[in-house]
Amino acid sequence: MKKNLFLAGALALFAVVGVSAQNWCRTLATGTAGKQLENNQYRAETALIENAGAKGVRYTVMQTGSTNQIKGGGPTFALGEMIVLDAAGDTIGYTVTSNADHNTMGNAGNDGDGMPALNDGNLNNYFHSTWSANAPNELHYIELTFEKSLDEFQLVWYTRPNQHVNRPAVVGLTMPGVTFTEDMLFAEYEFEAGAKVTDAAEFA
Repeated sequence: MKKNLFLAGALALFAVVGVSAQNWCRTLATGTAGKQLENNQYRAETALIENAGAKGVRYTVMQTGSTNQIKGGGPTFALGEMIVLDAAGDTIGYTVTSNADHNTMGNAGNDGDGMPALNDGNLNNYFHSTWSANAPNELHYIELTFEKSLDEFQLVWYTRPNQHVNRPAVVGLTMPGVTFTEDMLFAEYEFEAGAKVTDAAEFA
């Protein structure tokens, strides 16, 4: 019942649940309305996440602004930037992999700038998960490996500019290598929206 309520109308918040180091997960629901910035772009951020010795995180998109239900073979999503911050608010570098990078899946050309766009500091570049015939029959994700282990971290992300339909609305976070499944969704929420960005200088 809680899961149905979550999917039906509770998408204005995000959940922070599941805290054990061995079986760690979070559900983030930024909502279908979202935090709209300029250029039809959206920004979302998590609260500070405590996970001692975290070496990275898997970011799995369960639902986007263009879908009203969870899809097992997607849904396709796009991001303009993904930022990792430590407890002091300093930016942490990372490498990224994905099970569904459109530009490396073949047969449909490029859409966006691929995985490098996620941390290139340019909000106009974007990563797109694949919509090609080679799309994996599983939820699409990106997996970040931090340049150093962190006891606390925060994620800040920006969606693709000038297009909102592939904006992540429900996201599952897990440790690297751990699959986020529908059974991990929970129905307790807490939300923090980011400040409006008006120019590139503020982003930098």
